[in-house]
Amino acid sequence: MRHPASFMLTACLLMASWLARAEDPSSGNCGDLPTGSEQKQCAEIQYRKTADELKEVFGRVLERASKADIRNPPSTNEKSWTVAVTESQRAWETYRDAECRGIVGRGGGSGRLVWVLACLAEKAKARTKELNVPYDQR
Repeated sequence: MRHPASFMLTACLLMASWLARAEDPSSGNCGDLPTGSEQKQCAEIQYRKTADELKEVFGRVLERASKADIRNPPSTNEKSWTVAVTESQRAWETYRDAECRGIVGRGGGSGRLVWVLACLAEKAKARTKELNVPYDQR
C-alpha cells in the first residue's frame, strides 16, 4: 500500500498542473482541462490576452496610417489610410461576431461559452497576425 503522504503529494501536483494550465492560456487547448469551470476560465484568459494584443497592434496600425496620411494626403476621391483601416477593422469585427456568436455560439449546452470565447480568441489572433503585415503590403 502506498504511503498517504505520497498519495497527497501526487494529488497536489496534479491539481497544481491543472490550475497552472487554466491560468496559462498558452498551454494549449482549454477543452483539455477536466472541468467546465476550468475550461471557461482558460478560454476567458485566452480571449482577454488575444483581444489586448489586437488592441495594441491596431493602435500601432492607426499611428502608422496617420503618419502616412500626413506624408501623403489622400486625393479628393480617395479615403485616407486612417479611415480605410478603421472601416476594415469594423467590418472584421462584424464578421468575427457573426461567425463566433452567430454560428459557433448557436449550439446549446454548457460548452457554448467556451466555444464562443475560443472562436473569438482564434479570430483575434489571426487578425493580429494580419495587422502586423503593413497595410500597404497586403
